[in-house]
Amino acid sequence: MKYEEIILIQSENNILMVYTDEDSYEYHGRLYQVKDELPNMFIEASRSAIFNYQKIDHLEILGSGMIDVILENQMRVGISRRKIKILKGRLGL
Repeated sequence: MKYEEIILIQSENNILMVYTDEDSYEYHGRLYQVKDELPNMFIEASRSAIFNYQKIDHLEILGSGMIDVILENQMRVGISRRKIKILKGRLGL
C-alpha cells in the first residue's frame, strides 16, 4: 500500500486500523511504531489517531472550542487540544 492511499490510521480497542478511500485493514503493530515511518503528509490528531492532511475535506469547529477534521471519505477525527496548534501550522492558518 502506498502512503498516498492512506487516509487515517487509528487505534481502536488495541487494534490498529488503516483506512483508505475504499477499504480498511488491520495492522499488527503499535501506532508509535507506524508514526516513525510515515512521511510528512501525516499529522497526529491524538494519541490514538494519525491522518493524512492532504485528504482533509473540511474542518468543523465544535461549540466547546474543539476541532474535528472531516476527511474525504467523511470520517470524523477529533483533534486533541495539544495538537490544534500543529494542525493550524501545517495548514497555514
